[in-house]
Amino acid sequence: MNDPKPIIALCRYSTNNLLKLQRLFIQFYNRDDIYFINSSPEIFSNPHIINCFTEKNNIWNETEIWKVAIDSVIHKLNT
Repeated sequence: MNDPKPIIALCRYSTNNLLKLQRLFIQFYNRDDIYFINSSPEIFSNPHIINCFTEKNNIWNETEIWKVAIDSVIHKLNT
């Protein structure tokens, strides 16, 4: 948490729990540069949270879906 670089976290939470987790990182670590990529079927997106359902093709944990979401965050960070 002391590293000044942005963090990309991969997780599987409900969107409500992820929003709580995001608030905790801001409150306790003063970090608003944590980007969450969340495997969830819930449709939701904000500047720091991307929900992408990595099981939508009936394959558990499909890597290509994770990769697309990770690449979109990296692209956002580099622009």
